[in-house]
Order: sequence, then C-alpha cells, then structure tokens
Amino acid sequence: MIKSAEYRRHAQECRRLAATMGADEHREQLLEMAATWERMADERERSAQFDEDRSFQPRTLRAGRSWG
Repeated sequence: MIKSAEYRRHAQECRRLAATMGADEHREQLLEMAATWERMADERERSAQFDEDRSFQPRTLRAGRSWG
C-alpha cells in the first residue's frame, strides 16, 4: 500500500511546479492537485491509525475477563 509520505512528496512536487508558472490555469490545476494529494495523505494516515486501533487485542485475565 502507498504510504502517506509518498502522497506528500507528490503534493510537494505539484506545488514546486506551480511556483514556476505564472498566474494561469495550469498553476491553479497544480495547486488543486497538491491539495488532493495532501487530502489523500491525511486519509491514508487516518486509515492506518484505524487499522492499528482495530488490531488491538486486549489481554485476558485468568477468570476469562478482558482488561476493559
């Protein structure tokens, strides 16, 4: 699975390219692409955290009760 850092590198590259252009439609498209890459990175991080939280297995006590 693609890591959020890779998405952020794509966003950074889009912003770098946008900075080299004048105020035209292509510059705006690149900035929109950068924002999309950043959102994807944020979503990937949230998804990874959710997966991590879901995989937590509480320890079981001898009496068969879990740790809460």
